[in-house]
Amino acid sequence: MNRRQLGAALGLAFALGAIWAPMAASGASANTTIHGTFDANTGLGTFDVASGPLNDVCSAGTTSDEARVVKETAQGLKLVVLKTFYCDEGPTFVMKLSVLVDFEPTFSINFSWNVVAGSGTDGLESLRGAGTGFGDDQGDHYSGRMSLR
Repeated sequence: MNRRQLGAALGLAFALGAIWAPMAASGASANTTIHGTFDANTGLGTFDVASGPLNDVCSAGTTSDEARVVKETAQGLKLVVLKTFYCDEGPTFVMKLSVLVDFEPTFSINFSWNVVAGSGTDGLESLRGAGTGFGDDQGDHYSGRMSLR
């Protein structure tokens, strides 16, 4: 590598550092894990945050399903669910879940999720995030990345 290439590489590294450092300080996304229960008859449940940026502002609470769209497939069902999370600490946020319930060849529940709204005055107004999850006998399990900025 000649001096010109080295200078360009160092300049690029400096520029990237100048861009990424403020982003990290202002709330870069972090791995997030949430576990929950769900009653299919009532649409109500509970949740607790196992890891991620929500721990200080929303460690646990209750949930309710606000809307569902169901479509039958050859193997099972597709659902679109808007799930509101009511934090014990006060704030709320809404996730959109795209759920696939397979009956064949074996029963399984898998979903993708993304945060679509956070409450405006309770610390979650800038909440962003997305990930995947699954349901089993123990409840619903969410994993992905979230950011409070």
